[in-house]
Amino acid sequence: MGSGGETSLDLLTIGEDRELEGRVVAVAATPMFVDGDGEILLQAAAYGRVLIRIPAREQLCQAQGLGVFSSLASGDSVRLTGRVTRPKELTVCVEETHFLEKVGGT
Repeated sequence: MGSGGETSLDLLTIGEDRELEGRVVAVAATPMFVDGDGEILLQAAAYGRVLIRIPAREQLCQAQGLGVFSSLASGDSVRLTGRVTRPKELTVCVEETHFLEKVGGT
């Protein structure tokens, strides 16, 4: 999945934890079936499009709410906390404070 339409992504500093809220543009769960990361392309108001990675071995993650990933669809609103791993990318997994949740009744 690509991540076009960026705005202020320079505010995401690699290595820091960041909370984001936004609208799901696309979801790719297929890579998880071959031991790859699942991906969410998120349109976040403050940062533009950001790629969110959900590790294939989510049972080894300390994050909360990763079970919601399989039910996400384009247009859903989500809130999450993850670690910035690349300039336009977060991974939800590393800390117990990381989480993924649907918001707004979507």
